[in-house]
Amino acid sequence: MGGEKADLGVLGMGTMGASLALNFADNGGFTVALGNRTVEKAYGVREENP
Repeated sequence: MGGEKADLGVLGMGTMGASLALNFADNGGFTVALGNRTVEKAYGVREENP
């Protein structure tokens, strides 16, 4: 993840967290920072949803 600022952050990229983050980004126009206990899962959500 880059060095740019996000409007909000979502921790936990399980089913609910990933859906919430994508909804904020797609429908709210927010820049969202992703966080997870295992960074690979956060990267996976980002890569699957450019």
